[in-house]
Amino acid sequence: RNNQLTITPTLLARWILSWNYFVATSPDFVWHNDAQRRLSIQLGFLLEGTDSQPAFDDNRTLQAPYQSAYSYIADKYPSSNIGKAFQRYITVLEANEQQTNSTVQSAQQQLRRTLLE
Repeated sequence: RNNQLTITPTLLARWILSWNYFVATSPDFVWHNDAQRRLSIQLGFLLEGTDSQPAFDDNRTLQAPYQSAYSYIADKYPSSNIGKAFQRYITVLEANEQQTNSTVQSAQQQLRRTLLE
């Protein structure tokens, strides 16, 4: 992935919240597929980061800006589908000491399925 994140992860989280709401509430809208594609791409950047700003550092530890972005979603919308999904992901991260591994990667995939299917 040769991309650069030019906004903060928390601002990206706000964009994801908007796309998620649009996708969930407008399934018949003409640009629904494009919105879902944008949500998927942006969610990937939020979970994995980019080449220039990876979510996990060289020690496989979650970087603070991404952790803040996940908490923003979970705290701002705790009873929503996306808020609950991120709270579950945060719980997995905490159980794994903020280190990426197969369990965390599985939780990422589950989060994607929850929001994109």
